[in-house]
Amino acid sequence: MSTIDLTLDSILERYKAVQQRDYQIACIGELTSAINEGNDAVLHLPTGTGKTFIYAPIAIEASESGFRTCVLCYTKFMQDRVREDFARFPGGNIANTIFGVSFYTCPRFGRKADNWTCEENREDCMNQSYECEVIASEKRYSEDPLIITNYSKFLKYRGADWDLIIIDDSHSFETVKDQAYQYSVDYGLVDEIYEKHKNEEIIGDFLGNFCDIFDDIFETALPHERKQGTLGIDFVKRLAEEIFTEDNEKRLREGIQRLPDRDKQVCDEVYRFVGACKRAADHRFYLRKDWFTPEDPKLAELIAREVEATIDFKIPDRFRRARIILATATPGAPEKHIRECTQRNYEKVGLKVVPETMPKSLADWFRNLDIYLLSDLGDTRSSVNFRRALRFAANIMRIAKAKTILLFKNFNDQKMAKDFLKNEFEDIYFVERDDDEDTIHKYANQSRIILASASTRLWEGISINDLRLGIIFTPPFIRVPVHVPAPTYPYNERIMLRRLQQGIGRLIRSETDEGTCLLLDANFGKYVQRKRFADDLRERAREIDSADLLRAAEIWDKFKE
Repeated sequence: MSTIDLTLDSILERYKAVQQRDYQIACIGELTSAINEGNDAVLHLPTGTGKTFIYAPIAIEASESGFRTCVLCYTKFMQDRVREDFARFPGGNIANTIFGVSFYTCPRFGRKADNWTCEENREDCMNQSYECEVIASEKRYSEDPLIITNYSKFLKYRGADWDLIIIDDSHSFETVKDQAYQYSVDYGLVDEIYEKHKNEEIIGDFLGNFCDIFDDIFETALPHERKQGTLGIDFVKRLAEEIFTEDNEKRLREGIQRLPDRDKQVCDEVYRFVGACKRAADHRFYLRKDWFTPEDPKLAELIAREVEATIDFKIPDRFRRARIILATATPGAPEKHIRECTQRNYEKVGLKVVPETMPKSLADWFRNLDIYLLSDLGDTRSSVNFRRALRFAANIMRIAKAKTILLFKNFNDQKMAKDFLKNEFEDIYFVERDDDEDTIHKYANQSRIILASASTRLWEGISINDLRLGIIFTPPFIRVPVHVPAPTYPYNERIMLRRLQQGIGRLIRSETDEGTCLLLDANFGKYVQRKRFADDLRERAREIDSADLLRAAEIWDKFKE
């Protein structure tokens, strides 16, 4: 492991560039000591407390002291924000941002770069000395002293030698890590794109063949009571042989390249999944149905995941000998969280949780947050109770004309809510399953009412300005990783509790924010008592029935201010 020796006085001198906060100074000291002593660390503080201002001067000091440093962010939006924060400190301008291929322009073909074109032409482009942003970014990734990049780039690109790796919003990294080494195809999206192109010879045949085989898979691959499982080799062979052949592959790829961006993305996912089927020995293949509505094929997906032996090599190779800092607001169990992220054995590697005790100045960070547990709406997984909850939410939004986010367990509930609300409420943003972070950030901040399901990126740290009211309908259990051999309830609950706290956390992004969160499902009462539910959030929660909440003028009067 890397041996790092940093000077605390020098780090604190850099830190003077921003407003001084005692708890940040204390955390800088604890983190520096942890790294100097050969430990990894988890920096655990509420959202909005300035975790970037704590780790940024440490990262800059490390890179200027000869220790290559990599900062990982979930989205391009977060990369840009972290880069701006770094620039506030002396030496911070040396940080370079490295994006995914699609964020660069291809000088050879005069269009947005894409993985297909880069894979086919990389060597030729290098020989012809094109001024290619993709090639330049890869060189910087391998050589520069301080890099800010995204999770997917770090996980999928070849390993590099780092001395210090900092994972920002690391609770999201755990999810991305599970998805980085697999190709997934969402049948609902494929079916939607197929309907647009079904009369076109190349794309229509390509997607139609896939949909036909998927229908057979959905009906026969698993017993009906199973929600996920492996595909038999006969289905994999059909997918490899019947979707497209070597003879028409070039025409297919040219046809996909001409599609609009969203259609091209979905077709690319199908193409890469089929390519994995053609290399079947390198992957395992799964059908995964929706957790709550397993009978609906449009909520199911096919997944091709690299064999675990390959993944078990790649993840340690990405971290290699680096010291690691995880920065998060919702780690759950910190030791479990960092093991899931890094696959390191923390019986052999030291681990520190920072701060050791939560500073008194942050004790009432959530003083302006109220959480209400509705005791009489029942289990909202029931369609009858869900409709009751929708009517109740509509009544609340008539009283509190504030910016509101409605969070649902799955896409089906989200669509039902949209159909129910659209005739009465205007300015609704419906977060689609494939909306990227830039789209979400733009429209969520422009709209009064936002509707999102547990699987969308909105739960993963995107800030929404002026958000005052959150309504969470059902505990946000999401589909578990397919490689978990026997998905168990405790595993699901750990992820759900993390998601739940992320959802509540949309409301409080700074110490001056105010927010009210309504948890409508009767089961929430037991979940907020779990050890992995934060004490400072639990203290803000109280039970109430729906009629009393509607009549509580002291609650709703503040929304009129």
